[in-house]
Amino acid sequence: TNTKTLEVSPGKTTTLSGTVTSAIPAAEVFSKTGSGTLSIESNDSGNTGTTNITAGTIIMKPASKWSASNFNISSGATIKGTGTVESAVTNNGIFSPGESIGITPIVGSYTENGTLEIEITSTPNDFDKVVVSGAPGTASLNPVTSILSVVPLSSTEFFQEGTEYEIGRASCRERV
Repeated sequence: TNTKTLEVSPGKTTTLSGTVTSAIPAAEVFSKTGSGTLSIESNDSGNTGTTNITAGTIIMKPASKWSASNFNISSGATIKGTGTVESAVTNNGIFSPGESIGITPIVGSYTENGTLEIEITSTPNDFDKVVVSGAPGTASLNPVTSILSVVPLSSTEFFQEGTEYEIGRASCRERV
């Protein structure tokens, strides 16, 4: 297996923008290392290899798209943003949908083994969400290792008693 590594240094941000023309074939791996931030502003829907986020943060900007056969977030790594991930996503780190309040679309499947971090406001229907569609369109939470972290957007925000917060949706119509 050939691994292509992008290391982002601590305190630094690297931005991928435009169209990525060198797709990662099925037998190859793209690995983001280093504690810095990788900002994805590109439309890279040609990858069939595996993507591993082993450290730091990846931000999926609006209208961005990243595809891979498998998209793995390691313990100690974070993904956030509103761009689309076309893959079988497995989170062992922190998944924070949206960039502030927002929706992260996943086309494929989502397995939560780490922390799902959801921001809310005191306004009903104003909170982060993961939406899984496509094939197989499934979402699963590991009851032993998964943590749901609900974070108010500001110190004046609060839960509204009796309000339902739908933080995830899979195309199979089961709520997360």
